[in-house]
Order: sequence, then C-alpha cells, then structure tokens
Amino acid sequence: MRLQTLHRILFAAIVMAVLAVPSVQGAEVGGINYELDATARTAAVVALDGGRSYEGRVTIPEWVAVSNRSYRVTSIAMHAFYNCPRLKAVILGDNITRVGYEAFAWCTMLQMIKVNSSLAVVEPEAFMGCSALEQVVLPDLSGWCKIDFHGTTPRCNPLYYAHQMVLKDTYVRTVQVPDGITAVKRYAFAGCNMVAVVLPPTVTHVDMLAFKDCAQLRMLNLPSTVTTLASAESFNDADLCVLENVALGNGVRVVPDYAFAGCRWLRTLVIGENVHIVGLRAFKGCASLEELALPTMLVSIGTEAFAGCNGLLSVTMSAALTSIGFRAFAGCSSLRTVTMRCHASKLKQLGDDIFEGVDGGRCVLYVPQGQVEAYRRLPQFAVFTTICEEGSPLQGDINGDGEVSVADVTALITILLDPSMASERARQSADVNNDGEISIADVTALITLVLAE
Repeated sequence: MRLQTLHRILFAAIVMAVLAVPSVQGAEVGGINYELDATARTAAVVALDGGRSYEGRVTIPEWVAVSNRSYRVTSIAMHAFYNCPRLKAVILGDNITRVGYEAFAWCTMLQMIKVNSSLAVVEPEAFMGCSALEQVVLPDLSGWCKIDFHGTTPRCNPLYYAHQMVLKDTYVRTVQVPDGITAVKRYAFAGCNMVAVVLPPTVTHVDMLAFKDCAQLRMLNLPSTVTTLASAESFNDADLCVLENVALGNGVRVVPDYAFAGCRWLRTLVIGENVHIVGLRAFKGCASLEELALPTMLVSIGTEAFAGCNGLLSVTMSAALTSIGFRAFAGCSSLRTVTMRCHASKLKQLGDDIFEGVDGGRCVLYVPQGQVEAYRRLPQFAVFTTICEEGSPLQGDINGDGEVSVADVTALITILLDPSMASERARQSADVNNDGEISIADVTALITLVLAE
C-alpha cells in the first residue's frame, strides 16, 4: 500500500515537472532568431538578441532544427526586423503564413522582398518607412489576391513603396486576376504601377482601396458579377489618381462612400442600371466629368456625392429618385442643364445647398410635364431662373443646335425680319425674355446670354 502511494506521488511529481517546462523557448539558428513552440512544433522569426540587427540578404527557411527536433517556420513576429538599416533583401519560406505588426518597419535600405503562396495575413504597418523598396516578387497572383492586409493605411503592403510587382521574372503592367478569386481585397494592389486590371467573372466583391494610389491605372471595368463595392476613405489622393474611364456593372447596387473621390481625370463614367444608392462624396472632385446620366433605379444621392465636379455640363436624374443629400452638386459651376425625371412630390428628402455654386441664370432645369410650378415651390431648386418642361425648346437656341451662340442671334434677327420663315419650335425659343412676344428686346436679352457664355 505504501509502495503504491509512493508511485503515485512520484508520478505526480514527474507530471508537475513536465508541465513546469515552458512550451515556448528561443533559439538562434543560421543567424536568424526564433521563438519555438514545442507543443505546436512551430517557429516564429523574432528580433535578434543583444541589440543586433539583421543585415544583407535574409532567407527564411521552411523548417528549422533545434536539439534534434524540427519546427515549421510559420510566422514573422511583431518587430522582428524593426529598424534594421542594413537589411537589403528578404525571402520568405514557403510555410510563412503571417507577417506581424511593424515586422519590417523602418528597414530603410530594404530593396526587395520575395513572398510565397502561403502568406495569408499581413498586420498593420508591417512595411512602414521601407522607402527604398523596389520589387515585390511573387510566385503567383492567386496566392497574393488571398492575402488579408490589415490596418487603416496601405503601409501594410510592400507594393505601396516598391510599386513594382514581379511575377516569374516579369514586371507586371496588366494585372489579370485569376479565375476562382471571389474578392479583390483592401490594399491588394495599393501603390502598384499597373496600367490595367482585368477581373474574372468569379469576382463578386471589390474593395476600392485595393487600387489606392495606383498612379498609372487609367481604366477600371467591373463585370456584372461584382455585387458589392467597399470603401471607407478617399480612393486616391487627387494628384495620384489618373483613372479616366470607369464602368460599373449591372450587379452593383450601392456605390460606397468616397469610392472615386478625388479622381479628377475621370472623363467617362458608366453606372450600372441596378445602382440604387450613390454614397457620401462618392465622386467628389471628379473635375473632368462632363456628362452624367444616372441609372433608372437610382433612389438616393448622398451628401456631396458630385460636389466639385466643376467640368460637369449636364445631369439627368432618375424617375425613381427620392433623396438628394446636402451639397450633392455644390461647386458644379459649369452645369448648363439639369433634367429631373421624377415628380417633385417623390422627393422626400432634400438637403440644403444641393446646387450651391451653380449658375442658375445659365443652367436650365428640365422637369416632367406639369411639374414646373411644383419645382418652383421647392427651395432647393430656387437657384434656377429657368425651369422648363422636358422636351421644351431651350430659350435662345433658335437654330436648335443645343447651345446658345452668335448663330442664334443671327437666326433671331431673321425671324424678326420675316416671321414666316420660323418653325414653331424656333418661335418658342425666340421669346428669350418670356414676355409673350418676339421683339428687339429678345435680341438684347439673347446678346446678353451669349456674352455671359
């Protein structure tokens, strides 16, 4: 009986001793310092001890052997290479799945990093301050597209500094996202110098910040399979966005806040017919946009959605529209025609100063049949001096070419000399001052309009 008790005590002591041995320990192998997890048999790259820094070219292996045991090298820990000023290149082993917070921050001489197909997560600010980066080398695009880049800035992505993506020894200028990829994730190509991106029909989700600061990307076409867009901040700095053509497929229902804000070179915009909502400042500052035809299903235009689009000449609203946000078209100083397809009674939510900065004396508001007086009663449309039913001729456009010019002055004088030479449409346009008759006073009013142009 005493022997059994002794055995039990001895066994318990052995168990306690084993449990007391930490499962995590450190070891330096081949000039790389590791934190070893004996239980999981994994290793994480950590900073060197004694204030030393990594330098030159560092190749991280797939496995590391310590005391006759093998450990799978799966991660680069937080601050592992922080402030290593002489580090030039890093090659990630094929088992690395995670790069930690500020892992390479302030490696100011780091020029190249080669990633693997297994990398899944890159933590915030992982490459902050790596201003000397020149290349990001990857084995395939499929693995790259699956990486989750965390944080609120693109400094988690080495492309943000390197700009150059290298695939199989070739610099990538056109990114062809592989079939099977369903989401283009945040910051995926941030800073990349690609000129085009091609999305497969398998993609259903696109985060617009995937293309943040892509300073050479001029065209973006989203296939109809894309059903959701995401964006949480300005798509690009105004000086870096060079997008000229954007087409949103019919799968998109919401253009998110800030989605294309600051794209000042955007000239051609096609919005899919199923878009219901244009979000806050979605196209603010798109100063090169000249024509805007909003889709028939559009219900809501957000605050400052098109503010600062000072090259915009014409806007056609949808018949389904019920809400226009504060300053939605503020600063659109070049507007000449605004066409409202909905009845005034359908506009349930109207913000203030929708058309602030629009010259209401030169911009004509066209409304549905029988809606002129209803729109005159809405204070948000009080800026417009001329409100006409859609289809009515533009006052002063005597020759019917769609604009008011010197040629119309000549046409008006011809009408005054021989009224029988004028069509009914021309006679309606000729009453420029709206006094019910055509006279020399209309010539004076028309000359004033032409000079104002």
